[in-house]
Amino acid sequence: MNKKRIKIHQYLSSLGGKVSGLKSFNSDNHELDESRNIKTELVNFDFSKQRINKEALDFLLEIPDDLNLSESLDSLFKGDFQNSSEKRNVSHTLYRSESYEDNYEVIFSEKNKIKNFLEKIKKDKNIKNIISISIGGSRLGAELLNEFQSNLDAFTIYFCSSYDLLELKDALNSCNQEETLVFAVSKSFETSEILKNLDYVKTWFSKASALDFRDYLYGISSNLSAMKDYGIKESNQFELLDSLGGRYSIWSSVSLPSFVNSDYNYFSSFLEGARLADQHTHTSPWSKNIPVLMALCGVFNSSA
Repeated sequence: MNKKRIKIHQYLSSLGGKVSGLKSFNSDNHELDESRNIKTELVNFDFSKQRINKEALDFLLEIPDDLNLSESLDSLFKGDFQNSSEKRNVSHTLYRSESYEDNYEVIFSEKNKIKNFLEKIKKDKNIKNIISISIGGSRLGAELLNEFQSNLDAFTIYFCSSYDLLELKDALNSCNQEETLVFAVSKSFETSEILKNLDYVKTWFSKASALDFRDYLYGISSNLSAMKDYGIKESNQFELLDSLGGRYSIWSSVSLPSFVNSDYNYFSSFLEGARLADQHTHTSPWSKNIPVLMALCGVFNSSA
């Protein structure tokens, strides 16, 4: 923690003593009350119950400029911001953007591949099951999305990753090979759980000797060579940028299995909602900026 951050923390701690007895913020000043309820077209954020008085709020609103937050946000939304722990740029905001950025052509070409796949699978009357072999950030978000996107229920979606194979075995008991597509979702394509589950389902497919497993297998990864080495056809590969963090991969083809029961318009709308949130974060003044205010409230609550 640098000296500037230490100084901020110390001052916030001193301000905390002044509001420690407050159950919530109260004021007879209507304008100030309104400042605690931020309204946008899509969401309202009411932080009037936060134990923050005017003095503390005024100080909090100086912090973003003190830490050059505007420059960091500019860098983030250009894909230039660097993850300090991994020493690489982060690109998740570009997946949600409508702008075409140099060196990120793959994002837009992959969107077309997603659209084409979703259109194609609707025409395939033989496929009834989708098995997504995925784990962590490659599974959790997509699995949650699936609960909201399965409007038509034309396909049954299974998410499997357990190392004991119980999830996968249970899923396969309800499937036939000729009716099942398999997605191997792994940014590195080296995760042991993914490979073990994938090997098992490969053996399961071999029992249907008339079928070629490669026709039913799709890969989603940043490691194209590993997908190729495993036998995934190039036409069945979806590429992730290495700069896409796993916890943000929901905005990419990682979520593809979640949208097979809807269509590309749902996926596009999902990205558009995130783009609007990005736009709000990038352009709103700090006093009206919902994510920034949430962060500042968190900073105050942990420091005061």
